[in-house]
Amino acid sequence: LMCIVFLLNLTTVIVLIQQLFMTYRLLTVGPCGFEIAKSYYLNPNIVTMRHMAVKGFFLSLPLFVASSSCMVWTEFSHAGTHTLAIPVVVFLAVMSLVMLFINKKHQSIFKERYNMAKAHEEPLMSHIETMSHRSRGGFFGLDV
Repeated sequence: LMCIVFLLNLTTVIVLIQQLFMTYRLLTVGPCGFEIAKSYYLNPNIVTMRHMAVKGFFLSLPLFVASSSCMVWTEFSHAGTHTLAIPVVVFLAVMSLVMLFINKKHQSIFKERYNMAKAHEEPLMSHIETMSHRSRGGFFGLDV
């Protein structure tokens, strides 16, 4: 389990640091830097990698706690004191589940707020779309 945790965290660091570095490099490339950086940051492949890296990181935290409980169990087993290991292992297992619950709760609240923002955005976007069609259909395309 610790290898999985290590690989998930290493992948997260690589993806996020590279994306931050490249985004700032593109921001400072010239007069159109913001637009270029925005198109890079919102590229579907870049977004997918970033989301997968962050999800992997948040999955690695409970995995780390669970693998720590396995390590505690192993150490106490070698010492022949299983009864002392049980409360620690149970506590770490419960905390691992609590961390999973906290992550799911944050995700559900975020999705709710994101959907609410998109719902409030829709009337404005449809109004802008209507106005842009109206301005194109004027007298010979003139909007004076």
